[in-house]
Amino acid sequence: MNFNRHIWLITVLLILLGGALFAVPVQEQLYHKGPRKIVSGQKAVVQLDNFIKNIPVYSATLFYRMAGEHEYKHKQMIDKGTSLNAEITPARSEGILEYYIAYSDGFGKTGFLPSSEPRYNPFTAKVVPSASAQTTAPEIILLSPQPGEIIPSDEFLLALSVPISDELLSSYEYRLTLNGLDATRFLSREGNLFTLAYKTIRSGYHRAEFQIINESGQTIGQKLVEFRISGQPTSQKGFDYNLTVYGDNRYQDISQTSDNYSRGGFYWNSSYKRLDINAYGLFSSEPTYTAQPINRVGADLRYNVTPNTALYLKGGDVRTNYNPLSLWERRLRGVSTGLYTKYFNLDVTYGQTLQAVEGEQENNTITQFGTYQQNLLAIRPQFNFGSHVQWGLNLVNTKDDPNSVDYGGNPKEALAVGSTLELNFDQRRVIFQGSFEASMKNVDAVG
Repeated sequence: MNFNRHIWLITVLLILLGGALFAVPVQEQLYHKGPRKIVSGQKAVVQLDNFIKNIPVYSATLFYRMAGEHEYKHKQMIDKGTSLNAEITPARSEGILEYYIAYSDGFGKTGFLPSSEPRYNPFTAKVVPSASAQTTAPEIILLSPQPGEIIPSDEFLLALSVPISDELLSSYEYRLTLNGLDATRFLSREGNLFTLAYKTIRSGYHRAEFQIINESGQTIGQKLVEFRISGQPTSQKGFDYNLTVYGDNRYQDISQTSDNYSRGGFYWNSSYKRLDINAYGLFSSEPTYTAQPINRVGADLRYNVTPNTALYLKGGDVRTNYNPLSLWERRLRGVSTGLYTKYFNLDVTYGQTLQAVEGEQENNTITQFGTYQQNLLAIRPQFNFGSHVQWGLNLVNTKDDPNSVDYGGNPKEALAVGSTLELNFDQRRVIFQGSFEASMKNVDAVG
């Protein structure tokens, strides 16, 4: 009896250890970039990057205060596609700034950075008076690319030289932004040479800014360069690909309710000549017959006709975002196709947002209504006036399928139409967005 008990305990410990080794929590997919020192009177940028694109971070809030203050102030972080950031200005001329980040992930749960008791264990940054900042500006020599240069997509290399002593060079911090996004983590340094090289970089115009920051947190040198990527490689490249795999095993016991489930997935992107191929999957041990699907599997194909024109086809579990008022991050199993051009975009999407779940009947009486399969058709043309103005039209129609279940209530249908307008300036640092939508609903769509 005691021998069997020991075997059972060892088995449980091995399972828990295996889950800990292979789990990759959502927090580990997030990269936080914050300031170490802040000069009084200057804005500090706190940035949050999400590397797993099919686990979106819906929103994030920055909480901050000066050490010694009782309450945290808060500021909504701005979504910039692959990252979220917020700018803050400390209220005091010197001291310690404390801050932490709260976010909502793709599983509908709230997380924090730092993850353990962030209110009492926050990130910190030193605030120094501006009078103590060093003002000597070292020389920055731009080696490549040259301003306004047109570069083939497979020959991109950003290279700068800072001809000062290694001792002084090591006492500084450096920051590189590409199109307004922080790319410092991709910057390589060998002695006085700083380089940035991407395996792939999108075609079009780019703006890179390199900054040198002294020990007081003041920018004492910067170099700005604008260039263009042609989108055409110098030679016919072969098949390139990248694969990311992640997993998460979780056991929780809350209010006498125990849950033990596993989640995992992958994101695979590749390219062959002018063709881009992406595939992704999210798998969970949770799905049941009565619940809507949690698993996600899909693929995207994109054919780049020219640097400014592309055709695409998406299949499986797709995400097609029009705007938050009509269609935004809705689970959709179907197909989506369309095109991108310099002056006009078009997206057409068809699929099912809900799967059918049968109800129950007893003695000719429906005891539990089922869920109808819900079909969706969405169309969005968009007109581009230069690179600063985009105007789009939306049409979204959803309808329950009355033949999908035998025991259901009244099938419903909804139609939404509207228009969106976006204005952006200064390399998309300033963005104005507006949307107008009108909708109607039929609560009994039989026939």
